[in-house]
Amino acid sequence: MKTNGTLPLRWLAVLLGSFAFCLLIHFPIHWIIMLKSFHPDGLKLFGFITLDPVTLEYLAYALFNPISLIMASAYIAPSKQFVTAVVMASLIAVFVTSHVINTPTLITAGFYLRVGLNVLGCLIALIAVYENQKKNLKCCITRLIRRFALPALRQCAELKKKIDFNKLRR
Repeated sequence: MKTNGTLPLRWLAVLLGSFAFCLLIHFPIHWIIMLKSFHPDGLKLFGFITLDPVTLEYLAYALFNPISLIMASAYIAPSKQFVTAVVMASLIAVFVTSHVINTPTLITAGFYLRVGLNVLGCLIALIAVYENQKKNLKCCITRLIRRFALPALRQCAELKKKIDFNKLRR
């Protein structure tokens, strides 16, 4: 494959675009949580767990950052969607693992919840990209069948009509 040195530039474009989209996602998440925090009942997770807005914002970022990063990278690089998604998920896994290793000894349940939400976000995004690519692959296969296989089958059927198989059996 001849790339003329454009492959690193493509990956740079994917990284910059997906990080920019990830930052754009922070704005609506922040404002939804801030507007919800002014509600008199407070922020309740699952209807009964009361959380302060900062904790809920961190948890939302932990879930939506991997999803937005992986989905944006797959959208920016449409020819190799799943490969790009796996590379970005691997990058996220490296960052989360280094964060777990380099964290001081004081680890709370919220820390494990954020790590788990990062992993869950990666899995959700990978499944979504895989399903989208599988659907596109199915459409591509049906187009190939319609274009090449069906005309070939029609030609075989026409040949079958022309050939008298009773004469060949004798």
